[in-house]
Amino acid sequence: MINWIFAQQLPLSMLLLVLLLGHQKLLQTLGARTLYALWLSVPLWLLSSTLAALLPWRAVQSRC
Repeated sequence: MINWIFAQQLPLSMLLLVLLLGHQKLLQTLGARTLYALWLSVPLWLLSSTLAALLPWRAVQSRC
């Protein structure tokens, strides 16, 4: 479990960094609605990576 947390730390940090540092520029170019939709990528990232780690077919593939 701790390995999963460390594996997610860098990509998630990069995503958050882009959203935080590029907030003004993204707001000007994309608009508020799209920017809020981009923030939805953070919980979706965590959910998808959690589901991928829990799927049983992934464990079968890693044994082969």
